[in-house]
Parts: sequence; C-alpha cells; structure tokens
Amino acid sequence: TECRIDHVVHDGEAMRGQTGRLHEHTLPCTGRDDPMPSRALATSLLLSLPVLAQSGPAAMPAAEPTLVLEGRVVDLRGEGVPLAKISIATLQDRDHEVARGVCDGEGFFRLGRVPPAQGWLARAHVEGMCCQLGFATEVGSPMQVTMHDAATVRGVLRDAAGALAPGVIVRAVHASRALQPEDCLATTDAQGRFTLTRVPLGPIAIAAAVPGEGLYELRTRVTGDCDVCLLPARHSRTTLSIVATGLPPDAPTLVYLRQGIDGEGRLLPPGTWLPTLAQPWHRPTLAADGTCTLRDVPDGDYSVSLRVQGYVIAPDAATARSGRGPHVLSFTATPLGKLECHAALRDGNGTPLAGVQLTLRHRRVDAVATSDGDGMLMFTSTGAAGSQASVVSLDDRWVLDQTKAEGMNGWVFPSAWHEHECVIDPGVTLQLRVARACSVRGRLLARDGRAAPFVRLELQTEQTNRGPRWQRVALATTDRDGRFHFRRLHALVGDARVLVPSGPGPLASEPFVLREPGTEHTVPDMRLPTPTMLMGSAVRSEGHAVPGLLVRWETESGGNLDIVEVLTDRLGRYRLAGLPPGKGTLKWLADEQEPIGAQPMDLASGTSQTIDLQLPAK
Repeated sequence: TECRIDHVVHDGEAMRGQTGRLHEHTLPCTGRDDPMPSRALATSLLLSLPVLAQSGPAAMPAAEPTLVLEGRVVDLRGEGVPLAKISIATLQDRDHEVARGVCDGEGFFRLGRVPPAQGWLARAHVEGMCCQLGFATEVGSPMQVTMHDAATVRGVLRDAAGALAPGVIVRAVHASRALQPEDCLATTDAQGRFTLTRVPLGPIAIAAAVPGEGLYELRTRVTGDCDVCLLPARHSRTTLSIVATGLPPDAPTLVYLRQGIDGEGRLLPPGTWLPTLAQPWHRPTLAADGTCTLRDVPDGDYSVSLRVQGYVIAPDAATARSGRGPHVLSFTATPLGKLECHAALRDGNGTPLAGVQLTLRHRRVDAVATSDGDGMLMFTSTGAAGSQASVVSLDDRWVLDQTKAEGMNGWVFPSAWHEHECVIDPGVTLQLRVARACSVRGRLLARDGRAAPFVRLELQTEQTNRGPRWQRVALATTDRDGRFHFRRLHALVGDARVLVPSGPGPLASEPFVLREPGTEHTVPDMRLPTPTMLMGSAVRSEGHAVPGLLVRWETESGGNLDIVEVLTDRLGRYRLAGLPPGKGTLKWLADEQEPIGAQPMDLASGTSQTIDLQLPAK
C-alpha cells in the first residue's frame, strides 16, 4: 500500500506570522515483516525537506479565510451515530460540497477549512439510514444532524391503461413530527421502474405526476425494503398556468406553489394528511418565455409567488380558487437596481461612532456597512423602495436602541429589541441610535457533572403587560465543553432567565436582571436533572419487532395539546426523553390518524419507565 505524509514547511524568518505551506508526499509503506526499516521512510522525508524549504514565501499563495464548524450526529433515541460521513454545503448552494469529514465514536465532528457564508448545512451519510439536515447561521453555533433507519422502496409505474410510464419523477415524503428528512426522488426508467433509496422507516407518501392523468399516489408505512404500487388519486383535476413578463430568458426564478390561500400552505391534494406535492408540481420552473403550465393538478385553492434575484415581482402572491379553473396567474417583473441607503450612527449621548459594523437585512439578504469617522454609513441594498427591513449590529459591543411603536415586531416580541426596524428609502438618512450590548455566559452540565454539549438554550424575559409570562429573547447552543454565550443583547425591563426547553430538560436558571446597558452576567453552572423518560420496544404477539411505528406522548397545557413524537427504529425500539412530568397519554400509531393503542399515565419527575408496546399479529 501507500501512505500519505502531510507536513508544514516554514521558511525561516521570512515565514514568521504567515500560514505554512502544506506539502504532500506519497511514499512506499512497508509491512511489518518487510526487512526495510521505517528509517528509510524517515530518510526519504528528511532529504525532501531542504529542497521544499528552498522556495521562498513569494511562491505561497494568499490563504483564503476559512472557518471551523462542529456538531453531532444522533439518532431518534438521542444516541450518537459513530463514524458517520459528514458533508458541508452553504445555504446559498445546497448541492455544492465545501467540506467533508467523519464523526468520532460518539457522533461528534469538527471540520476546518470551511469557507465563510451566510449559513451552512450539514448532511450525514450512513449505509441504511436517512438524515435530517443540520443548520448553522453563525460561526460557533454547533449543528445537530438527526438520523433514522431507512429502507429501499421499488416499484413500477403504469398509467390507467396499464402502459408503462417512463421518465416520470417519483417523490417520497416522510410525515411525522419526529423527523423532517430530505425528500427521496427517483425517475422511472424505460420500463417504468423506479428505486427510492434512503426512505425513512415510518409513514410515507409516495406520489408521481403522470402526464395526461394527474396524480398517482400511495400512503403507507415503510418497515423495510419493499415493492409498492401507485394508484390514481380520486379527485377532480384542473390546469394552473403561470405567466411572468419582464424577465430575461436566463433569469433564475424560484416558484413557490402552496395549496391554500390563508398563508398556512395546506397540503396537496385537498384533505390529504401528508405534504405530497408530486414532481414537477413540487418545484415548478419557468420556461425561457416566462411561462409554466401545470396540467392535471388536483382542483383546490392555490397560492403562487415568484422570487427572482434583482427583480421586483408584482403581485407578491396570486391565488387560484377551487372549482374556477383553468387558472392563469400573471406576474410582472421590474428590474431592481441597487439602492444606496444612508444612515447616521450615534450613541445615547448623540456622539458619532466610528468603526461599527452593521447590516441592513431585507428578506434574508444582508447589506453590510461600517461607520466612518463621522458615524455615517451607506448600505447598498437590493430591496425595493418601501420594503420592510431591519438594521442589526454585527459588533458584539453594541445593539440598536430603537423606541418600539405599536405595529412593530418589537412592540410584541422582545427578540426584536436589538434591531432597528425601518423601511427602505434611498431619500431618507436613517437615524440610528445604539446602546452598549449585554451578554450572558454560563455552563451547562449533565446530571453526572460532565459537560452537556450541543444543547439548545433560550434566553427569556418576563413580560407582565402582554402575551405569555416568559418570552424568548435569543437562542444559543452549548459548545463541546457545555459553555454557552448569548451575545448582542438589548437591556431588558423584566427579569431574565436561561431555559433548557426540551430534550434533556426542562431546566431554568434562577432569574437575574439585565436592566442596564452593557451588563455582562455569568449564570452559575446549571446541572441538568435526571430526565423524565419513557422507553421500550414495539413487538407483535408472535414476538416480531415493529419498525417505523409512531410513538407519541400527549399532554394538555393551557387548553393546548402538547405532543412529543418519535419513531421506532429497525429493532422496534423507541425512547421519549425530557418529557414534562404529570398526566398524559402514551399512544402508538401506524400513521398520523387513529392510534393503534393508548395508555394513560402519570409521570413523576426524573423517573424512567419501560413500556413495551404490544401489537396484534400481522
């Protein structure tokens, strides 16, 4: 075999303070019984070093800035998945891999040389499992990827006359609160066959849009590798045409198609319990002439909107009503120039502040600027004049300090107190006032005293005049040492606390105050309590395990039904951890409909109970 040796060469004084150049050599690697000792390998390397060091620093290209991302891969039982392969992509280009690595034996990963971006996503790959993506939008925010046992689903697609349907995209969607994995897609071959891989065990909707016939679908529970047959959906059909004028032929256009006109994005087809939008309806695209026609879609209410970078689209959304088809929804695109938005930055005393980096955010697009010596900034925004936007500080020392009026987000939500809400207007200079930022630090420990890594936390403030008593201000995640840090916080009127809302919790710190700008508070070490837990296995009367079964804990709180849900794995095991103590009902279901069984229980805090679920013979 061959071994690879990576070593960094620093060229003396000229290289001081610079990144060393990485050199790679492939050398013969001898076996244990080879008479050639390892000394030959060392000699070869030592002889190469002086030659490599002769090239001066001028030959070294400038190093691109990179970041380090870390996280953990876990299964639905909360246990780490060892040796999972990790792939990192950016939110702007989800299909392009920018870094890769492998988890350790406990599912943790740490990847360097990740390029800067507005956000990243992590995928994990293990044979026989599917994954729910992990996300991070800030450096230092750990990512959690959730995995679940998966299977391969095969089938043959035929039309109503029995003829094979080649070239049709088939989509499988998982449907439970326990998991939101990526959809599984396949295209039928010349014989109408399709193979869907990494389909999660549990309730699944499989759908395909057969040309001239509409939706073919199947709702089932996947328990392992299987063959399926899709049947025509029984509902009326209609045609939905989208027409956009003013766009160049090559404009990359995102088309958002949702069923329902109330903004809730109800599911397709009408009345279904699964988010089954078959291709190509799921991700429709415009042709070069700006048109798109979706034929034989289920007749229902639809809402359609377009997003094109560099263009303003009117109307913002168009609707189609059930029973009034065929539908033609028209849009007009207007080129959007970059607007220069000016701002003046002052502190509470009216003194201009220099060197403070701020961002103007509009529809998740950031325009960044730094104040000059007179406190002046200029944002170059792609937002349309009159659009709602907000200014946020990127400097840990400062937060925006705006008096919130009725109608603003900050009038209701304390999480918006640190930003300046505004309207994009190139003719107006924004008057921005900042205050010293507060921060909260602390450390979260497991019940055995060890660090509790990658646990999601909330900073909350007490409200007495409106809404719930405790409202969320900010989110944070513990690092591998269990440490957390809430940055760039606005001073709070009411008491504050740090809360572990779910998972290994619940747990809340003692209340503290952040009433003065610039307050830096350290929370005493928080130790997680023994979690309230239900676990067990689902088995049939003949003793066979039941994989992919929905297991749910339901409790009532303030008139609302709170649900915690997991899926049994390939061995039929489940675990519900961090449950709220008190009375509730344990249910197990084949899908999101009627339960197969139910058991009322009263859970004592910090207890762990094993409940095996018995199902009748198949």
